[in-house]
Amino acid sequence: VCGSCSTFCPSGALTTVGSDVTVEEVMEKILDDKIFYDNSCGGVTVSGGEPLLQPGFVGALLKRCKENGIHTAVETNLCVTRQTIDELVTLVDLWMCDLKFHDSRLHKQWTGAGNETIIDNLRYLMSVTGNVIVRTTVIPGVNDDEEQISRIAGLIKEAGDPLCYELLGFHVLGFDKYSSLGMVNPMEGYTEMPADRLVQLRKIIEDTGLRTNYNHYE
Repeated sequence: VCGSCSTFCPSGALTTVGSDVTVEEVMEKILDDKIFYDNSCGGVTVSGGEPLLQPGFVGALLKRCKENGIHTAVETNLCVTRQTIDELVTLVDLWMCDLKFHDSRLHKQWTGAGNETIIDNLRYLMSVTGNVIVRTTVIPGVNDDEEQISRIAGLIKEAGDPLCYELLGFHVLGFDKYSSLGMVNPMEGYTEMPADRLVQLRKIIEDTGLRTNYNHYE
């Protein structure tokens, strides 16, 4: 599993995707683009997978970004320990948090785990910072019903005052990756989320008083 075979594969049939890097190696690439961040009000977003499964690396990277005056953001499902959040909260300028279901039973059915930890962490995070965007990927036939979205919006409203609650339409752009990796696609047969349906669901969110998009230039 060291990847050397792909380097010497004569037919080019094997390729290695990804590599091990140090914080300083990442920072070197980030600092190359700092002028663009400064001119666009942009910054660095740590994403994944789930980036907070590597809290030590993420914390060290975000600390270096802050030392260099770079805006920081994290995309996370918040299924982590409270200690992880506490260690990072002062280093993150913007949290983008996934919340797929209000109903823990449905969450376990579709993800393999309940959402109690996620909801507890979201409530806690919103109690210590307002720089939170909550997001739900909406999948036709899974969580695109009015009741589910309304209950999530109500939970968010009760927890605090986030920057916004965004709905992200499910798409099939990654389906080809399953075939190329010889994997079974568990979402095979599901279709993209119709744009007009998202408009209808966003109206439910707006009726609760939450914003459905965030403009960082405001």
